[in-house]
Amino acid sequence: MKLFVYGTLRSGFNNHRVMKEIGATFVASAKTAKKYALYARGIPYVTDKEEVSEIVGEIYSVTEQAMERLDRFEGHPVGIHEKM
Repeated sequence: MKLFVYGTLRSGFNNHRVMKEIGATFVASAKTAKKYALYARGIPYVTDKEEVSEIVGEIYSVTEQAMERLDRFEGHPVGIHEKM
């Protein structure tokens, strides 16, 4: 499956190591087609409540198992960051 990352999972950011650990394969640099608001209050997050700009990120190919590990790492759906 394809995954769009825009925050600390991007190349050059502190959590990119996780992408390597799960075997994610870089596909391309990308940006969203629609405009969103990006906030970085501790943990970066995007909201569709405001149309500010396109969000720049990267697309990776990941397995379903890798996605499950990322969800645990990101605390999804609860929102609590958890170590892998």
